[in-house]
Amino acid sequence: MFTVYRLVDQRGDAVRYIGITDNVYKRFSQHLRCDENNIDKNEWIHDLKIHHIMLLMVTIETVDTIEEAREREQHWIHHYLLQGARLLNLDISSSFTYEKFSSFFQDEKKPAQKKVVHRPIVTSLPVDLATRRRPFTTKEAVSLFGVTEKSIRTWKRSGELETTADGKFITASSVREMLKSRVKVG
Repeated sequence: MFTVYRLVDQRGDAVRYIGITDNVYKRFSQHLRCDENNIDKNEWIHDLKIHHIMLLMVTIETVDTIEEAREREQHWIHHYLLQGARLLNLDISSSFTYEKFSSFFQDEKKPAQKKVVHRPIVTSLPVDLATRRRPFTTKEAVSLFGVTEKSIRTWKRSGELETTADGKFITASSVREMLKSRVKVG
């Protein structure tokens, strides 16, 4: 079982971080040690300690698999960003300023339109692909198909791309099949 949680600053009940774990006590202890690479989060927690304010770790929901946990973590990050939370998650703080991230979602309040995933047409299959047995990483698949990681995750969930038993890698045979269906003939 995996827990999706938020870290809260009691000064105004501000949500500052969204995370996932399979052991809430161990993860809480890791946050308190401030020995991770997330400098912004570490500084915030140090500031709480200096001012004798307790860090709050609050369970948002529990799910059965790590895949569900990652998906729900992204949902809650998106949710809190739309509410104006200034999250300190490393993947957000290193990629976007808050203003850039919030402007990215400005159109979210409009009625949702179905997104069309444009699948590229491949002009030829790479020579080594026909004999490759080793599974692909998501990053390799992104490069090979010329699409986003989100598209790859969608294809994995829908079964268009078959994964290894642990779900971490994409089987070479499913990549070959998908590429063959996209080879331009003529």
